This record gives sequence, C-alpha cells and structure tokens, in this order.
Amino acid sequence: MSSRRYRTVGAGGAVGAVAALILGATVALACQPTSITTSLKASSIPVGSSVSDTANLSGTEVSVATGTVTYAVYTNNFCTSLAASPVISGQPAAVTVANGIVPNSPPVTFDQLGTFYWRASYSGDGVHNLYSISTCGAEVLTVVKATPGITTTLTSASIPVGSTDSDKANLSGGYLPTGSVTFKVYTNTLCTVLATTGSGNDISAQPVPAAVSVNGDGSYSSGSVTFYQATPTYYWQAAYSGDGNNIGVTSACTSEVTTVTKDGPSISTQLSATAIPVGNTASDTATLTGATSNATGTVTFTIYSDACTTMATTGTGNEINVQAGSAAVSRPAH
Repeated sequence: MSSRRYRTVGAGGAVGAVAALILGATVALACQPTSITTSLKASSIPVGSSVSDTANLSGTEVSVATGTVTYAVYTNNFCTSLAASPVISGQPAAVTVANGIVPNSPPVTFDQLGTFYWRASYSGDGVHNLYSISTCGAEVLTVVKATPGITTTLTSASIPVGSTDSDKANLSGGYLPTGSVTFKVYTNTLCTVLATTGSGNDISAQPVPAAVSVNGDGSYSSGSVTFYQATPTYYWQAAYSGDGNNIGVTSACTSEVTTVTKDGPSISTQLSATAIPVGNTASDTATLTGATSNATGTVTFTIYSDACTTMATTGTGNEINVQAGSAAVSRPAH
C-alpha cells in the first residue's frame, strides 16, 4: 500500500474528479512533494555575533502551504550533533508557515570559534504538502576571531624637554578580550626605531609596565615617560596582543606624536651692591630656574649706561674698566 498521504475532494475538487462527483462520491488526491532550500544571512561571522537563516518552499501547491519550519544548528557535517549553550545562545524556535511563506529564523549568537551546520525541516501540512528537509552541508557557518578596534590618546601632544608624557589606549569591539596592551615610544614615522633610554638619551625608559593587562573592552593607560632631548617629534604606538577569541591589533604609528620643545628657563640677578663710590667694584649673580637638570651653556653679564640699549664704554677714562664677561652654567654639588 502506498505511503503517500491523501486529501479528500468534494464538489469543488479537481477536474480529475468530475466523474466521481457526478455520482456524488469523494475523490482521494495525493499530497504533493515539497522541497525546502535555505540561505544563511552570512557565511562567516566574528565570535559573539549573531546570524539568522532563511528558507523557501517549492512545489506545485506551496502557495497554500501551512505548518511549521524548524531551523537547527549542528556541530558536525552529518547534522547529528546539535549545538547547545554555551557554544550558542540556543536553538532557534520553529516558525509558522502561512500561504507558503516561511519567516526567517530567530537570530542565534555564537560564543565559540568553529564551523557549524544549519538545516531546516518543513513539517508538511497533511493536506497539500509533504514533509521536507534541507541538505545538511548546504549551509556552513564559520565563526572566526573578533577584530577589536584600538584608538589612542596622549596626555599632551607638546611638552618642554625634561617633562613627562603618557598614553591611553581604548579597546572596543572585542569579544571578552584578555591579553595585554604594550606601549612603546619611537623616533621614526614607521615605528621601527625605538627611542633610546637612560640619562643622556632620548627618554627615561620605555613605558612601565611593559604590558598592561586587559580585562574586557575599555581604556588602558601607559606609565609616564620623561623626555630628555628636544628632538622635534616622538611617536607612540599601542599594540593589543590578542587572545583565543580576538586577533591582535596595533594603533597607527603617526596617530600620536609628542613634540618636545626646548625648555623656557627664567633668570634672575642680584647685584653685590646697588650703590658704590666711584672707582670701586661691583659684581652680579645670576640664578637660573626652570632649566633641565643637565642644562649647560653660559650666562653673559653686560653693563649698560642706560636702559639696556647702550653698552657702557670700557677702558681707562671711560665708564668701566671691562665688561663683566660670561660664566659657564653649572649645577651646585649636593
């Protein structure tokens, strides 16, 4: 006996039942074969993202099809092992078919890397259309590592020599990122030449700690760096290490530039005496403040006969014997 399902047709039935209708009988007509095809919204997504499936029915009587379509996600290519939490957020609920129209599946979130297989099955409606199921390997989803974004912000874009600067990196778009962010200071625009460290070199040290631990998206700050040289520019770069769910990313080299300018020290003076008898001597003392600890150079003392526009004449019979001259800058011993 045939296993096909049949539907009963009365006076309004198919043309093929006319003879039976004349006799007042009913005619049994077979339910029609139905095919289901599917298409994923994306074939590859980053971990932590969601995707949904679509299905379409085809057949001679799908325009009146009812019933349900059940979408399922599997972890093997035989579609025998269903994916479950915590690998995915959950299997999608069945959708109701109306007039042959199949709604999309609810979205499913994928929380682990890997390859997954989707399948959709149509229940049939017992009247017009038979059960149908899609091919297991027709829809393959690959879940890959997330690609975070990294942006950086310097504490100051311009500082005087001898001052400090620091950096902050903002990590976004990762999937529960761990790992670390490393900050470095370079002297070239390609970020291939590290600034030299230690007294008399470019900077005090590369940022400490060398790597800042990451626990989720957010902001992470470097240690402070002292800049010893008035080299025009230094370039900062922040690099995220990546982890099992996220790829490593690095900020653009020229996105952060520290400009180091010469220091602007001030100088104050103190005369040994403000009034002296003619023919006596006086001297001046200069105090330099705000200079770097390794400042060198000279201080030149000049004597004027007016408001610092006309130098005093020197020699016998003139205003002074000699100009005061210069003195080397040095730091007092401690």
